[in-house]
Amino acid sequence: MDSNQNAKHKLAERTPSDAAEDYVEGGSTLSGGELPSRNASPYSSTTDLRKQQQQQQQQQNAAPPATAAAATTTSAAASSLTKPTPPLPSNNNKKSKTYHSSSNTASSMIYGAPILVHTTGNFPAVGSTLGPFFSIGKLGKGTFCSIHKCINLAYFHDRHNHKREEIIKPRLAAAKVEIGDFVNSGILGGEASILHFLHSVLEDHTVPVYMGHYHATESTGTTLADDNNILERRQSKISNNKNMATAIVMEYLPGQDMHVIRDWATRQQQLQQQQQQQQQEEHQSSSGGINRLRRVSVQDAVFLTANVMLPLLQRMHSVGIVHRDVKPSNVVKRAGSETSKDFCVVDFGLSKSIVVPQDSSFADTQHVWRGKDWMKTVAMNVPGDKPACYRKERESADFRGTSMYASVPVHQLKDYAPRDDIWSLMYVFCDLVSGGLPWMSHAATRDRVACQKIKQRIHGMEAQADGEFRTDTKRLLMGDEYHVAMYKKYKGGVDPPEEGDLEDDDVTIPQPLDLSNDTTKVQLLEKAFEHLKQLKFTDLPDYDLIRKCLEGFLDRDDTTQPSVAPIDWKALSTSFRSRVGIDNTMETGSPLINGQIPQWDFQENIDRDPLEWEDPNIFPEADYLLQNSPEEEKGGPLYGEAADLALLPLEMRFRTAQMDYNVSHKDTIEPHLALRDWLKVALPLLYGTWDSAKYEKGGHRINDDGYRRENYLRMVEKCIECASTFQGFRSKSCFYHCETFSESEPTPKRRKILSTMRSAPKSNDALGSDLITVSKVAFELRMTKRAEEILPRAPPPRLSFGS
Repeated sequence: MDSNQNAKHKLAERTPSDAAEDYVEGGSTLSGGELPSRNASPYSSTTDLRKQQQQQQQQQNAAPPATAAAATTTSAAASSLTKPTPPLPSNNNKKSKTYHSSSNTASSMIYGAPILVHTTGNFPAVGSTLGPFFSIGKLGKGTFCSIHKCINLAYFHDRHNHKREEIIKPRLAAAKVEIGDFVNSGILGGEASILHFLHSVLEDHTVPVYMGHYHATESTGTTLADDNNILERRQSKISNNKNMATAIVMEYLPGQDMHVIRDWATRQQQLQQQQQQQQQEEHQSSSGGINRLRRVSVQDAVFLTANVMLPLLQRMHSVGIVHRDVKPSNVVKRAGSETSKDFCVVDFGLSKSIVVPQDSSFADTQHVWRGKDWMKTVAMNVPGDKPACYRKERESADFRGTSMYASVPVHQLKDYAPRDDIWSLMYVFCDLVSGGLPWMSHAATRDRVACQKIKQRIHGMEAQADGEFRTDTKRLLMGDEYHVAMYKKYKGGVDPPEEGDLEDDDVTIPQPLDLSNDTTKVQLLEKAFEHLKQLKFTDLPDYDLIRKCLEGFLDRDDTTQPSVAPIDWKALSTSFRSRVGIDNTMETGSPLINGQIPQWDFQENIDRDPLEWEDPNIFPEADYLLQNSPEEEKGGPLYGEAADLALLPLEMRFRTAQMDYNVSHKDTIEPHLALRDWLKVALPLLYGTWDSAKYEKGGHRINDDGYRRENYLRMVEKCIECASTFQGFRSKSCFYHCETFSESEPTPKRRKILSTMRSAPKSNDALGSDLITVSKVAFELRMTKRAEEILPRAPPPRLSFGS
């Protein structure tokens, strides 16, 4: 797996107590100010949810009339945990987002509220599901969580009762899942509430689309299925998922983060140098080796920080949220055109709200929050906005963030404030523009004390080796080669050599970059850092001042970095289209899917599956990664139907999962789309090649061996059940745009259908209307079922004892 996928959704490294404390600080404490325990989710398990709902129902039944209304309100808030939660109302002018929910009661709105769903397989193993999300493969892994790419089975369901142009949630998603000892620990609760809040109130594309905080329900022979947001018990053949997955699901971002972009850009520079050197060698001897640059052009460094990161952080601060882990890998390029340069900020595992209700015991009533939005834990069903204040500044706080980019106040264990996010941004800029920071080698060895000492001395916040207090800002621009060489020569010392101590002929120490000798640029950095040093916990930075200081590096006559080429954004997008190196000669398909199978699909763009253009190689890539991944990443043992489905090609498993989801949510899918998904399973079964050795249990079967194909029969039965659920797809809306019917246009417009059914291998006659075509498929399925049922069961595989 390439670094793009590894870095896309970086996970902060924290201890369990850190995670619990982050949840408390993230604005998700109880209204009364009580602090949850280590497993800090207010609703840490499905059993807790059920118990709380039962207790509230009992209290409501026993309550006198005077308190019945209050009990009803409390019960409504608890019931929201089992249904997708709409965003809290805000009074900003941002583009409104549409959420489908069966409840509009303000008191039931809780940011990041868990949604109870059932699972199939061992989520997040490839081919398993968590509610409407089908897992395709792992993107990355951290200490507490792993990130998995998923397909949203509810994509075409979400537009039900909405305008056709409004698709609420993306087709591709990323699920952040608790792993190991932290399963159901509650560490994702705070991050879910922060992301949900930010997505609800901030400008579009500032953060990934929030798609839900999902909790798997316990099941022993039955599961709880989320059908139109109402929990109902139904019989199920799905085996129990003992992992009991909990996940935050968000928009999948196919672009690259800034760390990957910088790495790619510097590799391109190195390739250009090699080409130039080869050309020189053809005429004269080489002048030396090639050094790998880590820096980007000044123009790109200014753009990525002043025009991308700074506005994103300013938006977060405007609603009272601090990120607390600002670094290049937490800013990711969004999908778009080849030259698109839109980014969003990700990873809110350390983020927190610095605003609390005025009546909270944590409120600093001397500092009233002036922003128009802030993170209310629960929307209050009262007129007007509830007053809010800054949270009280703590005298001492634990370290949060990354040593490479953490601010001096954070190193000093001061409470994290907006100034610290911007302080980290300034370090990111210096790192990008110069290629490294003076403490980069100390940060690589996790020497946080040395990092703090160097930073304090550079900013004049600690005496230098000679006892004098002075700034040494130019060290931030000397370059990575200089810093690494100094670290090696002085064995990790934090004190730079005095003027004149370095020998002029010391070839082991490269010359600092010319940037560090540019007085104007050094003064711009000093101005920005001096401003940040003066800010208090409740102060917001002067974002215009910071932006002007960064843009001041854009001199038209700049000659300090003539060798650094700007990023080629078009080439960047092209180079990452194939992320796992799959070429056209690799056999990644299956005769069940890729054989001579008739095709059926709708041609209108509104009905096309986004997978066709967003990720056309999604299944070959997933199959390739699955074949080359360790066994432990494929999930634990499976039983029953889940084990049988795991024998099929991944694309067929997905098509089956989509069809099953349509059946269980038949009221929210348009009939013609259910027809399309049904045919994508039925046609391969009828016209594809069923490899009994691969797709049947035991691995001892051969094709046409005269025995019943149990797994094949089960798949055929699923298709017959689906057709029955949708009344054989005889609805007129399967073939016509019935919404266009009117008195002026009595004949509805016919859907544009792309079909090769007339040339099907087993079809000798020209098929008539589309309805006859569909009926023929349904008839062949029934006949196939009868033919399989009369065959004898296959004998078990031969057992072998010893050698």
